Amino acid sequence: MNNIFPELNSNTYMNQIYVNQIKKIEAIHQKKINIVIYQRDIKSLKRDIKILTNKNIQFRSNGTKEEVLTNFDKELKNNDISIENIQKDLKKLLEIFESITNLRIFRFHLLTVNNDMCSKFHTDVNDLRLLCTYSGKGTFWLPEEAVNRLNYNIGKDDNEIILDDKLIQEANTGDVLILKGALYPESNAVIHKSPSIEDSKSKRLLLRIDTNENGIFI
Repeated sequence: MNNIFPELNSNTYMNQIYVNQIKKIEAIHQKKINIVIYQRDIKSLKRDIKILTNKNIQFRSNGTKEEVLTNFDKELKNNDISIENIQKDLKKLLEIFESITNLRIFRFHLLTVNNDMCSKFHTDVNDLRLLCTYSGKGTFWLPEEAVNRLNYNIGKDDNEIILDDKLIQEANTGDVLILKGALYPESNAVIHKSPSIEDSKSKRLLLRIDTNENGIFI
């Protein structure tokens, strides 16, 4: 697979939009769009990210925004962790996700990952998902121009799904992704996968917020 990726600075492909303001991620509701990428600088979070990654954080919580944040605060206090900047960032991302979904209950995961997880290109069994890789390699995803949907739908391998591996996209570390899943009405779910990290023995600090209890972790 080619590891040289196109510059992530324009809306090159029909199914994606890059934005530079968090509120603009509501563009995910456009019919032809199945992934929105909010590009941002997370240098101010560097200290907190290092702390959580070194602690191998494995935090999961279901509930309202307020319940999730309260549970996370308890988790940090129980482990004597102080990371105010990350807490503020997580609150902001929960608020914007609540706004674009018009829902109140979420599944929230903030995990240190050291394995390849879902290494095959796939779609999620949900309607919307927020992903952010705070540390490590970002998520890979496919433009529609690179996808053979027929082969994907009948369960073919990646090499029969991908029309041009030079078009494979990789999110930047810190980017906020909003992804459409298979349950989003009248839209193609975005096809994506986790990066391979086991061979390099590296880690990722990954945030995932889902809108329903059927979400499959990637």
